[in-house]
Amino acid sequence: GKELGRVWVHSDVTAMKRAEEQLHTIVEAAPIPLIISRIDDGEILFANENLRDLMGFASDEPLSGRYTTEFYYDAADRDRVVKTIMEEGAIRNFELRLKAGGGNTVWALISLVATEIGGEKVILGGLYDVSERKQAEIALQKERNFVSAVLDTAGALVTVLDVEGRIVQFNRAC
Repeated sequence: GKELGRVWVHSDVTAMKRAEEQLHTIVEAAPIPLIISRIDDGEILFANENLRDLMGFASDEPLSGRYTTEFYYDAADRDRVVKTIMEEGAIRNFELRLKAGGGNTVWALISLVATEIGGEKVILGGLYDVSERKQAEIALQKERNFVSAVLDTAGALVTVLDVEGRIVQFNRAC
């Protein structure tokens, strides 16, 4: 029951801190939006300026400390993404709809990898904005649906041919 003395154990974390600083420098210098978040709860540990821009945040508005769950348009997407990363170690070119600042929607192609930083399991990933392409696809689909509806409601037989005379489309009356 007597105190005999005390023991202090010190560890030099200089190399680890330097490596973390270098990682942040690399992420910030990247020309595409990059993010580092904790796997367990999705807390954003670091995000570069390009990601803040993509998500509609001002440069003085940090994303660190927020949670990735705020940005998934469909909450089930995060579960699928994390499950895939846990099983395969990474996810490549996964198309995803995200909620950006101001209520805007961003379509992104994401590639993420599981890694460890400072003994903590994290996700490191990049995003590529495909919103313009996705909007064009949606507009094209709407146009196709409209044309198909018009063709199908026409009482006359309608056949659409390509320049070589092959049938491309025809209506129900045909």
